[in-house]
Amino acid sequence: MINLVKKKYKLIVIFLIFPIVIPIILFYSFNKLHKQELDLFIIKGETMGTTYTIKIFTNDIDEAALQSKIDKLLDSINQKMSTYQNDSELSILNKSEVVNNNLDISKELYNVIKKAIYYSELSNGNYDFTILPLVELWGFGSTFDKNFPSNSDILIAQNKVNYNNIILSDNKIIKNKIDTKIDLSSIAKGYAVDEVSLFLLKSGYYNYLVEIGGELRAHGKNNNHNWRVGIYNPINNSKNIINLNNMSIATSGTYNNYFVHDGIEYSHIINPKTGYPIKNEILSVTVITENCIEADALATMGMTIEDSHQAIQIIENEEANALIIRKNKNGEILKFPTNNFSKYLEN
Repeated sequence: MINLVKKKYKLIVIFLIFPIVIPIILFYSFNKLHKQELDLFIIKGETMGTTYTIKIFTNDIDEAALQSKIDKLLDSINQKMSTYQNDSELSILNKSEVVNNNLDISKELYNVIKKAIYYSELSNGNYDFTILPLVELWGFGSTFDKNFPSNSDILIAQNKVNYNNIILSDNKIIKNKIDTKIDLSSIAKGYAVDEVSLFLLKSGYYNYLVEIGGELRAHGKNNNHNWRVGIYNPINNSKNIINLNNMSIATSGTYNNYFVHDGIEYSHIINPKTGYPIKNEILSVTVITENCIEADALATMGMTIEDSHQAIQIIENEEANALIIRKNKNGEILKFPTNNFSKYLEN
C-alpha cells in the first residue's frame, strides 16, 4: 500500500535508504526561505522485494488516481520480471521445458532481456543474466537458504549458466537448454525506475525523483535546485555529493548482502566463470547515465570485472560515468573515476 504525504517544504528533508546491494545513500531537499509556488509530495511503498520513494514538486496531485496508477504499473512490471513470484511471466518461462521452440513473451520482458544480452556480450560473459541456477544454489534466490554448496553442485549449476543459450527474435524467445534460467534482478529495478519516470512525465509532472531499491532517476528541479545524492564510503565515512540533473544513478556493492562461512564473507554477486561469489577487492561501483536500466546493469557489470581500469574503459565507451571504490591488499581505499565523473560532483 502506498502512503502519500503532502508536505510544505520549509523543512530540510533527509531520507536514509539501505538497499540490499548498495552503500548508504542520502537524499537532500534544500529549500529557499521565500515563499514557494510548488508543494512537495512524497509517495512511499514496497515493490520488487524492496522499497521505493517518489518525490514530486507540483501544485497539486489527484492522490487516489496517482496511487492507483503507480501501483498498477509496478505490479505489472513485477508480474512480468520477478523470480520470486511463481506465477510471473519470467518464472513460467524459467520453468518451461520447451527447447528450441519460439515462445511468445511480452514486449516489456523481451526488451529487458535484450538489454541483458547486450551487457552480457559487452562484458564477455562476466555479467551473465542466466546466473539464476548459481544464485539459487548459493542461497541468494527466493529461498534464502545459504548452505555452503559442494564443488560438484557448483559445477552442475555452472554448466547451466550461459547467456548464449537464450536467443530473441520478433518478440519470441528460444531456450537452447531446458535448465537455462534467467535472472533480471540486476536490471529490472532500473527498468522500473525508468517506467515510473516516463509515467510521471506523461502525466504532467516535471520535477521529481524516483527511487526503487536505491536506483534513482531525477527530472527537473528539487525546489529550484538540482537533485543531490550523497554517496558514502562505509569504510572511512567519506562521501561524495552528486548533482543529479535529469540523470539516473545506480550503485552495486558487496557489503549489504552476503553470508559468512568459516570466517569468510561470500557476496551475493556470483562470478559465472568460476561459479563462486566474487572475491575481488571492489567495494562498490556507482554509475551515472540518462537511463536507469543502463546504470543498473553497468553497476553490476563493473563489480564482476576484476580489472577496474578495464571496467572504467568499458563504461566510458558506453558514454556513461562511474566511480569504482575498492581496497588494495593493504586495506587502503582506492577510487577509480571516469574522466567526466567529476562534473557531477559538488565542489
